[in-house]
Amino acid sequence: MAELFRVSLVFLAICLSQLLVWTKVDCATQTTRNHPTLILILCPTENAEKRQIMRTSWLGAPYLPPHVISYRFISDNITNGDILAGDTIRTHPEDKLQSSAGGGFLHGFFPKVRTSLRYVLQLTHVSYVLWLDDDTIPNLSRFLSIALDYDRGTKKDDARGLYMGVAIKNMADNPVWNPDYAKLTSLHNYPVYMHGSAILFGSGVFRALGEVDRHMGLRFFGNGDTTFGIRPHGFSSDIRQFPGTFVIDADPIKMNALLAHGNLHDFCEPLYYHNVKNAADLLIFGFAVAEKCSRTMFEDNGELRNQIEEISKKFDVYSHGANDETKN
Repeated sequence: MAELFRVSLVFLAICLSQLLVWTKVDCATQTTRNHPTLILILCPTENAEKRQIMRTSWLGAPYLPPHVISYRFISDNITNGDILAGDTIRTHPEDKLQSSAGGGFLHGFFPKVRTSLRYVLQLTHVSYVLWLDDDTIPNLSRFLSIALDYDRGTKKDDARGLYMGVAIKNMADNPVWNPDYAKLTSLHNYPVYMHGSAILFGSGVFRALGEVDRHMGLRFFGNGDTTFGIRPHGFSSDIRQFPGTFVIDADPIKMNALLAHGNLHDFCEPLYYHNVKNAADLLIFGFAVAEKCSRTMFEDNGELRNQIEEISKKFDVYSHGANDETKN
């Protein structure tokens, strides 16, 4: 028993040292400067139509340089359209959480968390990871502006540990989500965590989570939001919050009214619209954000335009939906 305990301590030390490598040490094969933001979109099989709409609407903004924005869908199956697009990663069925009190919800969600972590571990040329639900329309121009401003004003090692989003504070543990949380942690409230519809990660903190999962197995704390949120508090990370006004639960009637009255400023102000369930709404507002908000932002923000043009000149291997480092 004592020997087993010593072996466990050695293994734990190895895992912790690996975390330090990913979050603090400057590796020769990785840098957080001058590499693109990777967008990971959680998208179930039955939402193949949504994936196609996203490809042609908000992911296809002509003002977003393909060398700065790369993306992948994470799904539990891949359709012929996904194969042709070459942009969808299949989840691993064996990663489904067993014996979960939450039933199908947890069984369907957790594999996408683990697949995302495994995928990013294979990459070196990524600075930031934007994690999205498939019912979210992000204003990618604004996300890119925030990432560039943050990157420019932050030390490289600190930027790797970024965990940024709209925070949820002091949420009580939900026994249906995770009946063992209080027993395992002696806590009855989750620490501050980010709303999972859109979270911006530094590449280091995302890889650190992947290393923990690979070596020790991530314990699942109820849902993807809380699982991500609890972990960054356990090691060096830069936890930042967007103002709550940056996220809007989509209301098609109000959104249509803003567009009909030409009130582009108010329409384009949110960082992202969440809960866009209807495919037709996703198409209409996805195109509006891509064509109207991106264009307006680039026309009005010369500094951002110059930043992106300067960065774009440094890339020659990335394109929308394609990354030669890994294969599906």
